[in-house]
Amino acid sequence: MIQVPLAKKMPGLRRYEVSTGQVSTPQGDSPYHLAAILSFESMAAIREALNSSEGKATAADLANYAQAGVELLVFDSRDL
Repeated sequence: MIQVPLAKKMPGLRRYEVSTGQVSTPQGDSPYHLAAILSFESMAAIREALNSSEGKATAADLANYAQAGVELLVFDSRDL
């Protein structure tokens, strides 16, 4: 997981989680090997992080290891 040290340098990153074991869907296998959740304080903080030099370096490095491609989902959430 070479990407982790790069991503952990993004400004405003509060938490970085990765999946363990197989990634699948309700329909069966997934082409993805790993799922990561990067948590920030707000949507504005996400935009700032992605536009930072660290965020741009992280995005540029994705092609070096994400053979199945990348799906970036950006959303607000709340604890229940």
